[in-house]
Amino acid sequence: MPESSLDFLDFGERWVTRACAAALAGVSRQAVEVWLAHGWLHAQQTDDGVRLETDEVRAFLARREVAQTAGIRMATLARWIDADVAAD
Repeated sequence: MPESSLDFLDFGERWVTRACAAALAGVSRQAVEVWLAHGWLHAQQTDDGVRLETDEVRAFLARREVAQTAGIRMATLARWIDADVAAD
């Protein structure tokens, strides 16, 4: 049994498509598009199209899991993180 719900992203690929990121996260591609629009994920234009870095997807999903566990919205968590970074 995986130790974390994010272990599914340990498949050795550095870059994934938006559709692959959606499938791995168990959400629709539209959800990934919303995350990109909010700036929670960043896409990179590559020779084979638009890709997302696997480590960034993993980190985002970990933050999303924290927000869900705490019962807060992602936007609230993002503000808290930004405020903490600004304080340093």
